[in-house]
Amino acid sequence: LSRHLGACESAIFLGKDPAQTQRHERDGRVLDWIISLSLAFSFIALGIFAQSKMGTIRKKDQRPHQLPWGLIMVGCVFGLFLVVVHLLNIVGVETGPEHGFLGRF
Repeated sequence: LSRHLGACESAIFLGKDPAQTQRHERDGRVLDWIISLSLAFSFIALGIFAQSKMGTIRKKDQRPHQLPWGLIMVGCVFGLFLVVVHLLNIVGVETGPEHGFLGRF
């Protein structure tokens, strides 16, 4: 319905104030940016920490670490890639196989 009527007209149709509806949409977009950027920085920080721990030994008993820091780094890179794609979608770049150069094979 909102695609055919527009956000303001659908808000009037539903009995809501159009200015309030636009404010909630803007607040939602700001919240998307805040959450996405904080996740990106968290993935970067965890990846840097994992890189510093990888290949070292524990100080107290000279045994290897029990956490797979290399796998944690790969997970951070994958999560960061997902956040970047999400941010591109927020900006307005259309992603996905139907919008690719070769389309859907």
